[in-house]
Amino acid sequence: MIFREIRERLTGISCPIFGVSWNPSETERTKAIKIIRFLEDRRVLYNPYEQECPDHCIHSIIEIRHFLTDKIQDISSESNLYNYLKAMRIACRKFLNQYTNKNNKVHFYLHNYDCISSWKF
Repeated sequence: MIFREIRERLTGISCPIFGVSWNPSETERTKAIKIIRFLEDRRVLYNPYEQECPDHCIHSIIEIRHFLTDKIQDISSESNLYNYLKAMRIACRKFLNQYTNKNNKVHFYLHNYDCISSWKF
C-alpha cells in the first residue's frame, strides 16, 4: 500500500506511547461476495425463459449492467475480478444490443406474448 492510500485511510493518531487508527480497505473477496449476492437474486440469470417476460429481462439486464459499472470503479484494473466484471458487462451490452434500440426500448417483436415459441428471445 502506498503512503497516499494510508494517509487517506488514517482516522486518528494517539501519542502517550504511540497509536494509529485507520480504516482498512475492503478485500477483493468481500467485493466479489457482494457482487455474487446481487447476481444470485436476478431471475433473468436462472429462471427458464418460459417463466420470464422479455420486458422484465431487458430491465433486469440494464440494472445488472449499471450495478457492475458501479462496482468496477472500486477495483484495480490488474485484478482478476476486474476482468470478470468487464466480461460480464460486455455480455450484458451484447444482449442489450441484440434486443433493444438505441434508447434501450425493447424491439417491437418481443412484445408478442401470445405464445412462448413466438418469442425471438
